[in-house]
Amino acid sequence: MAFPFDNQSFQKGNLTGFRAQPAQRLVGVSKRSFDFDIDDGDHRRGTAAVRPDAFGKYFARLDGEGMQGVRPYAALSNNGMRQPPSGSLAPLDFSSWLHHDMIDNRVVTGGEGCSLSCDVDLAPGAGISCIFQFASTLVDPSANEFCGLAGMRLFDATDTEIVRSIFFTSADLPAYHGRAEMQTLDWRPSRIDNPAGSGKRAARAEWFVCSGHLRQKTQPFSAVIAKAFPCCLLIDFVLLT
Repeated sequence: MAFPFDNQSFQKGNLTGFRAQPAQRLVGVSKRSFDFDIDDGDHRRGTAAVRPDAFGKYFARLDGEGMQGVRPYAALSNNGMRQPPSGSLAPLDFSSWLHHDMIDNRVVTGGEGCSLSCDVDLAPGAGISCIFQFASTLVDPSANEFCGLAGMRLFDATDTEIVRSIFFTSADLPAYHGRAEMQTLDWRPSRIDNPAGSGKRAARAEWFVCSGHLRQKTQPFSAVIAKAFPCCLLIDFVLLT
């Protein structure tokens, strides 16, 4: 499968050319952002895009379905754990591979989330970009040990990871202390490059978002903390650069 030039802004209203894990419900396309008062087009995307006229009214939404906790279903319990509706697919477990060092000598280990990927053909030095919006179901993103994150990865033809980039964590969000159901930020651009010295062509690009456990490196990992307060990610305007 080649890079989906005919659906790089999800203009078809579906995920043609992309692969989602786990699958629909946790990953899909949408006309609406996380905020209830934003509908078709979400015009704030235009401030982040390289070519504001190049995308349509759809974008990809990872783990956003119902994460507000009130509609379309009560997705979270009081302690932040998922309560998916009957028949919903289980999220992915990120704890075995996702460990992100923070600048204060702490580490975030991934919990549960989902991913979206597409085929690419990137020589060393080439890259892929997108615009994104990140959100956390954590009422106070600066609180204690809960910390979700989102990022991108590139893989070679053997599906071995070449490079990884974390482009946002919930610790970077402002704290609103219970005044909103989700904490969000505006759309912004991001990109990842196949390192010039990698010696490999990148064959697959992946976006991911998950909850996580923020802790001191000497502190034991808690799967319960890592799985609480899912984070969500919107993606649009995917470009080879």
